[in-house]
Amino acid sequence: MAKASILNNVFYNGAVQTSSILLNLLLMPYITRILGKDALGINSFGQAIVGYFVLLGNLGITIYGAKAIAERRDDKNSKQQKFAECVTYQFFFNLIAILLYNSWVIFQGDYIYFLFNIIILTSMTDLSWAYTGMERFDLIAVRNLVIKIVGTLLIFLFVKQQEDLFLFIIIQQGVLLISNV
Repeated sequence: MAKASILNNVFYNGAVQTSSILLNLLLMPYITRILGKDALGINSFGQAIVGYFVLLGNLGITIYGAKAIAERRDDKNSKQQKFAECVTYQFFFNLIAILLYNSWVIFQGDYIYFLFNIIILTSMTDLSWAYTGMERFDLIAVRNLVIKIVGTLLIFLFVKQQEDLFLFIIIQQGVLLISNV
């Protein structure tokens, strides 16, 4: 039984990675042509900067939470208590990250970077570590695949010119936030 579970988990993780690569291969030439290098630079810079704040906001919760849930998998009460503790921790530190990030945006003065708050909100609501702890990679994989496909389709439908950078950021990050909520 454990061997079948491991094989399933490897399959689901492989499917997520493969679909991500294929969808990016499909999407990137379109986005590069439509948005141009300046807009893509702004998007990449915003994602890179907000990534540091996401690291601060999570402070290892993805690893600790998955381990804590896995250790309590068979004890429902203990698992629920640890889950609540981890979610509280995750919410609190991501809230601090949002405050610090918004301070940086105000200092920076380019307000398009406010849109990248969506990434921190996505991090704040991401509970995939709990599913990892329960070894439910199938749920994570199916959700990720559906969200990536929907996001790609929405980008093809609505992002049509260079001025649509804000829309690209909202779609790209918003579908992840919606999937978490």
